[in-house]
Amino acid sequence: MSNPTHKESLQVQEGHTQGPWDALEGRTLIHIETPLGHPTPGIAICSLPKKHKANTRLIAAAPELLEALEDALVVISECDPETVREHCPKIRAAIAKAKGGAE
Repeated sequence: MSNPTHKESLQVQEGHTQGPWDALEGRTLIHIETPLGHPTPGIAICSLPKKHKANTRLIAAAPELLEALEDALVVISECDPETVREHCPKIRAAIAKAKGGAE
């Protein structure tokens, strides 16, 4: 069995490739990948046809969105009980979905 590369190790440890991710337009596709200056630059996340530009923006924002939800959960958890009951289940479900787990 071969030893994993540094890039592979980061992916396994985090469950997903660490952000940020960039959407780069090619001739016919938009490529989502890690940018220059990233600890592991040039990792391809996915490529989609240009007609799916809105989806590529959402995919590229996924690491930052996940981090923001995790931060928001901490803040909301310190709010009044009604706010917690209303918003925390949705946030927890979205975080679990992003991480590949169940709520």
